[in-house]
Amino acid sequence: MHSLRPRSKQQKAKIRARIFSYMGVILLLLTAVGFFKLFQSAPLFQVKEVVVIGVPEREETQFLGNLQESVAQTLSSQFLGFNHYFSWSSSIELGDTRFQDISVNKKLFDRTIHISVTPKERFGIWCAHANRIDQFFETVCWWFDAVSGIAFEPALPADGQLIIKLDESRAFPIVDGEQILSDTQFTHFKSILELLRNNHISVGNVALDRAHDEVFVMSGRTKLIFNLRFDPQINLTGLQELLSKKPLNAYSIIDLTVKNKVYVTE
Repeated sequence: MHSLRPRSKQQKAKIRARIFSYMGVILLLLTAVGFFKLFQSAPLFQVKEVVVIGVPEREETQFLGNLQESVAQTLSSQFLGFNHYFSWSSSIELGDTRFQDISVNKKLFDRTIHISVTPKERFGIWCAHANRIDQFFETVCWWFDAVSGIAFEPALPADGQLIIKLDESRAFPIVDGEQILSDTQFTHFKSILELLRNNHISVGNVALDRAHDEVFVMSGRTKLIFNLRFDPQINLTGLQELLSKKPLNAYSIIDLTVKNKVYVTE
């Protein structure tokens, strides 16, 4: 008959140490949860007001709704809640193309969040016309901004010299957030307008030929043609020499699509 050997003092000590370590871990977890709950619900961190600057009053409710939805998707908000001070980062991405910048100024002791919104500048109107009989859609126009040429707001067609209107024939309408041209080409497009303005050349209808990277500008009876692949300032001297000999309306076409060359048709 076998008898159980009494456990050694060393074995008992190991068991006690293991029990104490488990209890320590549990106590540590309970303490961490308690501190988290305290941090989550502390009145100091509960935002009592969100102030929005730069959004029209009639759109403020919708803007705040979109803002809340955006903040609620962040990881910190999912743990702490929308109204927690630390759920708000210093910058917010709304995906609303109407705004150039959205900055956040947090004031802890006032428990307020100040949102400053910078709307995009209306630089011109971009209108798309169906270019195929079997691909019909109504002419659609959008405002585009001066920074990168992004379509950000529907517009009514406009004519005249006060507003830049860019017409394009294409197979599909413009969509919100679409960029007219690449960054380089848009820079060249703005340079074309600057060149015309600095030389006192009025701007009437403006048309984009995307297939050839060309822009057509009507000024009275004269059509000026530019290439978007290079800065039009390259041909500035040639244009000025041309206009020093005859007035602009003496030409029906001035072709500036080749570097350092100017072709004319009278």
